[in-house]
Amino acid sequence: VNRAAAKEKTVGKRTLIGTVIDASTGDALIGVNVKVKGTGEGTITDLDGKFSIGVTSQTQLEISYIGYKTQTIEVGDLGVLNVKMEGDNEVLDEVVVVGAGTQKKVSITGAITATEGIQLKAPTSSLTSSLAGKLAGVISTNSSGEPGSTSAFYIRGINTFGGVATPLILLDGVEISSGDLNRIPAESIESFSVLKDASATAIYGNRGANGVMLVTTKHGKENTKATVNVSVEASYFQPMNTPEFADVPTFMRTYNEAQQARSATVITPRYSDEIIAATESGINPYVYPDVDWYDLVFKESTMNQRANVNIMGGGPKVSYYMSLQANHDTGLLDIPKAYSFDNNINKWGYTFQNNIAYKVTPTTRIDLRMNAQIGNNKGPNASVSDIFYQVYNNNPVTFPAYFPAEPGDKHIKYGNAILSGTSLYTNPYQYMLGSYKEVNYSMLNTSIYINQNLDFVTKGLKIIALVNWKSWSETSYTRWLDPYWYRADSKSWSPDNPGEYTLERLNSSGSEYISQSGIGRGADNTFYFHGPVSYTHLTLP
Repeated sequence: VNRAAAKEKTVGKRTLIGTVIDASTGDALIGVNVKVKGTGEGTITDLDGKFSIGVTSQTQLEISYIGYKTQTIEVGDLGVLNVKMEGDNEVLDEVVVVGAGTQKKVSITGAITATEGIQLKAPTSSLTSSLAGKLAGVISTNSSGEPGSTSAFYIRGINTFGGVATPLILLDGVEISSGDLNRIPAESIESFSVLKDASATAIYGNRGANGVMLVTTKHGKENTKATVNVSVEASYFQPMNTPEFADVPTFMRTYNEAQQARSATVITPRYSDEIIAATESGINPYVYPDVDWYDLVFKESTMNQRANVNIMGGGPKVSYYMSLQANHDTGLLDIPKAYSFDNNINKWGYTFQNNIAYKVTPTTRIDLRMNAQIGNNKGPNASVSDIFYQVYNNNPVTFPAYFPAEPGDKHIKYGNAILSGTSLYTNPYQYMLGSYKEVNYSMLNTSIYINQNLDFVTKGLKIIALVNWKSWSETSYTRWLDPYWYRADSKSWSPDNPGEYTLERLNSSGSEYISQSGIGRGADNTFYFHGPVSYTHLTLP
C-alpha cells in the first residue's frame, strides 16, 4: 500500500534544476534551503549554488537562507530556475547607484543621497517640483506656477565652470535635460541618486562640477508573475498667498497722499474728490472704471488629471517593465471664448517607458530601455508670469478692460489710455485674450545595453556596451489679432446722463481677421556609445 501511494505522488513530476545567487554581488550561495511548500520535501544548494528537485506544474518552492529574504516561487512549466536572493537587512544591504555601477550604502564614503522613486510622488505632473525637501543638499526653486514648468535645482550651490550651472542628469546612464527629467513619472523610477562631492563625481570630470543626478528606471524580475498597477488621480489646485489689493477709493486717496508726501509744495492731486466720488458710486464704470484685474484674468481654482498604468514581470530568460503615463494640466487663466481659437491653457503629455531584458546565454544579457515623451501644449502666446506682471502693474482706474458691444460690431472694443506721446498702456485682459500658441513635441530616448560576463577569462571581469540614440523634435505656431483700442470721452458725460459717453479711437491699426505665423520647427539627434570594462574581485585574508 505504501509503495502504491508513493508511486501515485510521483506521477506527473519532473526534475527542476536551478541556481541561487546573491542579488547584489552575483555570487553563488551555498546551503540554501529549497523546499516544496506544504510538504516535507526539499534540498539544499551545492558549492556552485545549484540544486535539483522533483516538481509538478502546481508546485510552489519556498527558498530561504539565513540573512536573506525568503522567496516563494510558482514553478509552472519552468525547467530551469535562476533565483536572486536579496539581503534581509535593508539598511546594510541597501544598494545605491554610483558613478561606476552600484555599491552598498554602508560602504560609501562620498557624499551621496539616494531615494526611491515612490518617495518623489506628488500631486503634480512635474517631477522636478517634487525634489524640494526630498533630497538632502538639493536646492529647488520654481519661479512660475504655470503647468508643466520646470523647477531650477542646484546641488550645494552653483559652480559656473564652463558656463553650465545645472547638475549633470543621467537617465539609465544617458544624459538628459531637466525638461526630460521633469516629465518622467515617479512610478517609473527605481532609484534616484545625487552625487554631491568631488570624490563621488570625479569619474565625470568637469561635467560633474555642479553635481550629478543618476536616475534608474524600474525593470522586471525573472520568474515572477505579471503585476499590473493602475493609478488615476485628480488634483485640485488653488493659489495660496495671493496679493491683496486695496479697494479703488483707498488706492486713489493713498496715491494722492504719496504724491503730496514726495513734494515740498502743495500740488494738485491726481485724483480729485469728484473723480473719487464718481468712481466709488459706480455711476459710470466706463468713464470712471473700477477694474479688479486679478479677478478678471484669473480663476479661483482648477482641476488637473493624471493616470498611470504599468506592468512588470518575467520568465526564465526575459524580464520586462512597461509604463504609460498621461497628464492633463489646465491653468488658472479665466479666458472666455471670444475667437475661433481657444487659448485657455490646455496641456496633454504622455510618457512611455519600456524596459526589456533578455538573457541570450548564461553569461550574456541584452537590455532594451526606451523612454518616449510626446505632448501638446495650448495657451496664450505669453507666459503666465508675464500676464501676472501686467495684472500687478496696471492700476484699476486708468481704463476699463473693454467696452460693451453694440449691434453691428465685428471686433472687441478694448479699453486703453495714452501713457505718453503715442505710447499706450498694456491692457492685461487683451494681453491674455488676443494671442494663441500651440506647441507639439516628441522625444525618443532608446538605449541598448549588452552585458557580457567574462568569468571564463577571470572571475569578476565583465564588459557593458551601451549604444544610445536620442531624437527630439518640436513644432509650433501662433495666432493673434491686432486689437482696436478705445477710450471714453469724459466730456460727453454729464450727471444728467450718467450712462452716456462717446468712444474715441486710440490707434489706426487693428484687424478683424486672425493672423497666423508660419510653422516653427526644431529638431536634435544624438548618438552615444559607451563600452566600459569592469573587474570586481574580493580576496579574503
